[in-house]
Amino acid sequence: MAKAKGPKKPLSPYMFYTKEKTPELMKKKGLSLVEASKLCGQMWKELKNKKKYENLNAQDILRYQAELDEGTVKVEKVLGKKRSAPTQKSVSPKAVKK
Repeated sequence: MAKAKGPKKPLSPYMFYTKEKTPELMKKKGLSLVEASKLCGQMWKELKNKKKYENLNAQDILRYQAELDEGTVKVEKVLGKKRSAPTQKSVSPKAVKK
């Protein structure tokens, strides 16, 4: 039986930054993806004002939470019950490596 897919998890501020800057670096400077990604990481470390990307992250978190809530409502309608918190799987003593 296939697992139901949930909403995409929110992107971090760094991921929003790289998503924006990597293609620019590749196009403007003619860098490969690997080179552009390395340069992007260095630029992120030196970036003083990360507020723009933190705001994008906050919006994405709200989107994610709304989609989770929407999914919960759909599950309740289909199953006729509320979604409970996930439980931790029990592990047999034989499966634990020493």
